[in-house]
Amino acid sequence: VLIPALGLPAVAECADTAALDAVVPLPAGTEQRAAVISVQSKLEDVRALEATGQYGAALPGAREVAAAARTLPYPPLRAEALHTLSSIEDDLGHLEQSAGTARDGALAAGESHDDALIVQGLLDVMWSHGRQAKYEEAMALATAIEVVLARSAAVSGAQSASPGGAQAPASALPHGERRTLRASYLATKGRLLTDQGKYAEAAAALEQSLTLREQVVGPEHWRLAAALNSLGEVLRATGRYDEALARFERARQITERALGPEHPNVGAILNNIGAVYEGQSKHDLSKAMYEQSLRIDEATFGADHPRVAISLLNLGALLDGQARSAEAVPYFERALVIQRRVNGERHPDVAMSLHNLALAEVHLGKAEAALPRFRQALSILEEALPPDHLNVSMPMMGIGDALVAQRRFGEAVGHYERALAIQAKVLGEDSMDLGYALQGLSKANLAAGRVGPAVIAAERMVASYTKHGGDLDNRAIADFLLAQALWAAGTDRKRALELSRHARSVLAVSKDREALEVREAIRELDAWLATRGGAR
Repeated sequence: VLIPALGLPAVAECADTAALDAVVPLPAGTEQRAAVISVQSKLEDVRALEATGQYGAALPGAREVAAAARTLPYPPLRAEALHTLSSIEDDLGHLEQSAGTARDGALAAGESHDDALIVQGLLDVMWSHGRQAKYEEAMALATAIEVVLARSAAVSGAQSASPGGAQAPASALPHGERRTLRASYLATKGRLLTDQGKYAEAAAALEQSLTLREQVVGPEHWRLAAALNSLGEVLRATGRYDEALARFERARQITERALGPEHPNVGAILNNIGAVYEGQSKHDLSKAMYEQSLRIDEATFGADHPRVAISLLNLGALLDGQARSAEAVPYFERALVIQRRVNGERHPDVAMSLHNLALAEVHLGKAEAALPRFRQALSILEEALPPDHLNVSMPMMGIGDALVAQRRFGEAVGHYERALAIQAKVLGEDSMDLGYALQGLSKANLAAGRVGPAVIAAERMVASYTKHGGDLDNRAIADFLLAQALWAAGTDRKRALELSRHARSVLAVSKDREALEVREAIRELDAWLATRGGAR
């Protein structure tokens, strides 16, 4: 249904194998052929700039080549030129222009009757939809891509099985090229599934993509890095930090050998490595990775690019988590300005910038200013993403935090419960990554006088850390929260004291004593034990 609406051929037309086999030939006239060859040469120069990360320098040439290709009666060149221009526009954050160029390129690919170009063109459109958080439209194109790949395989298979070894149609693709195209398709699909929080499906698609690429180019080719990086993102998002780090480091080594240590692809990988270190509470290493990534991206793209915004957000979040919220705010504000300029007001990236800025404001005691930012972020994400996307749960918890800071505990409970339901559905009922939502829920219930639900949430939090291990500080904070709930319930005060004293001894030797959450927990523990330490 969506394919004709995009101006692309209907899926059913792919059954017309006679028409599809007739790949458009080079123009017959000598002058036109010479013009095609000249434009192709200029296109290769543009691609060389793109491959080395010089996107700004490549853009004028890409536009010139695309304009020239549009005047020539040779759709394959037009499709290739528009594909390259769309890719560069996307790299530079020009998302609306990239989407229009991708659509034109897909139409040109259809006119060329070349399966490789058709798949490439459809992937460009699929990716551009995903970049604009239009996931339903993006995933709808998967069917068309599968049809083209299956048709090409069937044509080649029929040719191989035919008596006398009939010559394959011009549009039939070699087996290696079909595997490469399927790998690209699976990689794009996997990245879009990741963005939607569908991690199990994403991991399966990305693993399959990586396997296909390794079969075609070997284990050290630079094109493997993108698949490794995407797979690492899924593993990191699901808390599998060591596995994620191994994928990222392999991607980094491959990319640096092929493209050099200052290439923006290296910068993207460094950002992801920084996120892993942050998840492991290795803050100095994390900061070094983020800063190196920011330096590379600013040198490549300039100061106002979405890639720069990512590094700014990561650095701000790292500072905010270390009780340096006032230092974090300028990073968040600068990132928000960039995201709004590039994406408009209603994009998910804008929502996450709003969320991060609002969190810092809560930590600075400015909950009244933070609350409308959280609500705006939630509105954007609920409009743009599926209802069970992990990112939707983030401003829900933020609203809970702001309400707690204003002592509106009963209202906060519902927001934590909604966030917890989303996270449990995506990550599993006993995932350690539910800890923040469970902590907020237990604290809000306890402050609202709902002791029973507070104990249940805290017990669940402690049970998850006991089962999975993980960070000792988080476990200690969970123990103290359970101690407070048990004491308020009056059911097991001896256990409450044991839990709280053990938590204090763990936090006393924490390597993250200056982190905001740890500092607050130590202060609260000392005050709590001072009035209850002698009780039995």
